[in-house]
Amino acid sequence: MNLQAYKTHFDTALESWLESKLESVRGYFPDDETFDLLTYLRPYVDHGKRFRPYMVYLRYSLYGWEDLEYITQVGIVSEMIHIFALIHDDICDQGTMRHQIPTYHQHLAATYDDTHVWLSQAMLVGDLVYTRALQEACTVMTGTHAHQIVMDMLNEVVIGQMLDIDFSHTVQLKTSEQIATKDHLKSGQYTFQKPIMIGASLAGCEDLELVSKLGKKIGVAFQMRDDLLDWIPNKEWKTKMSDIQEWNQTVVMQACHEHFSETDFHTLRSARGAKLDEQSMQRLQTLFETYHIQEHVQRQIGVLLDGVEQDFAEMWLDTWYVEYFQQVIGMLRSV
Repeated sequence: MNLQAYKTHFDTALESWLESKLESVRGYFPDDETFDLLTYLRPYVDHGKRFRPYMVYLRYSLYGWEDLEYITQVGIVSEMIHIFALIHDDICDQGTMRHQIPTYHQHLAATYDDTHVWLSQAMLVGDLVYTRALQEACTVMTGTHAHQIVMDMLNEVVIGQMLDIDFSHTVQLKTSEQIATKDHLKSGQYTFQKPIMIGASLAGCEDLELVSKLGKKIGVAFQMRDDLLDWIPNKEWKTKMSDIQEWNQTVVMQACHEHFSETDFHTLRSARGAKLDEQSMQRLQTLFETYHIQEHVQRQIGVLLDGVEQDFAEMWLDTWYVEYFQQVIGMLRSV
């Protein structure tokens, strides 16, 4: 089952699961207006690519297991952890748009006239998603090593977010190694590494270390691509040049530091914390193109993915698993 076919199947299951969870808490709210705090979850979850549950499914299915209903429930855990992380990440980054719709806290800003209230409510919605994901993990994975992988995943994504906030408030650029660690913990590990490990563990794989190393490479490439997309013009699913304005320290920022002249990097640094107008964005975009930053970063992504494909060739030659995984890798190569 390729990613698109799986997404169609998964979205139906996720919609049903989410509806049942919303109904289970409706009685706690005194009126529909208050309950509407949660109903934005429906459109908010609609736009995901479903990489995370697909990784769980692919790695599980490699061993011949065909319990699609069960592994879909496991995938829901992975996806809802992602939703929890996005809601909190948008609050921390003060993001306004995601996937062409308002971020959760921005949506609630239209309901409350007190900033503290709508930020608090958005944070608590994220917390509720977190607890439901954890409850589902306990239901479908208790007694398995995969349950511990989920706990590690949650721990690491929070630490990664803490590092991200710290880095964004540090004027001095961090090292490549520090940025890579932050990106892995904040995003890469729960997007590819841990979902692959969960699927492998539930299928009875004993060599999880090898699976972990493979997933980490793909996760790093994914995050690098995601950071690169923040610079690409006419991109609609994330605030344009938000990483620069929020001073999110990324591999793209590191590439700019390495290749820009001192004067031009000072221009870039001066955008930290600023609300850039179109003229300022165009000036930065020109610098980005002049120094061929996209090509530099894509070359790094390509090296990582070449290594992943070589690993596949050595481990799972001529399996349908490799074919579908290579489709995902092809998506990561493109910008």
